[in-house]
Amino acid sequence: IKINQIHFNELVDDLLELLSEYCEMREVKLYKKIGNGAVVKVDRSKFYTAVYQVTKNACDYSQVDGVVYFSTELSDKWMILNIRDEGPGIPEEIQDKIFEPFFSEGKESGEGLGLLLVKNIMDAHNGKISFESTAEGTTFIISLPVVTETDED
Repeated sequence: IKINQIHFNELVDDLLELLSEYCEMREVKLYKKIGNGAVVKVDRSKFYTAVYQVTKNACDYSQVDGVVYFSTELSDKWMILNIRDEGPGIPEEIQDKIFEPFFSEGKESGEGLGLLLVKNIMDAHNGKISFESTAEGTTFIISLPVVTETDED
């Protein structure tokens, strides 16, 4: 893992540029609302992988002409990225399984390792991943600790 300090909103802007092509192929629009930002310690490549996986899922479960919303916010000592889709939501009976290995659900089932990988990447960054889901869509909440003055090298 190759950790660097980077401004969180800059990281998200770069990511959205990379992700827009995948979403366009799926005929899904990306909207962003960038809030106050801060510096985080992150392995850019690994973090990209995590956000790509969540965004790919959001686009895959969205309808044609759907929207995936990105928003960032600074909350206490955390930088938070919310990724919200307008898909069918995650059925309640499988919500406790989505971070388990080899769990896959839906129209385009994969190996079932994507969200486990995301969780492992967030754990390696002392970060968090959680979600909220309803029949109107799902929001994944990715949080990274903010670099404080005592953290600076």
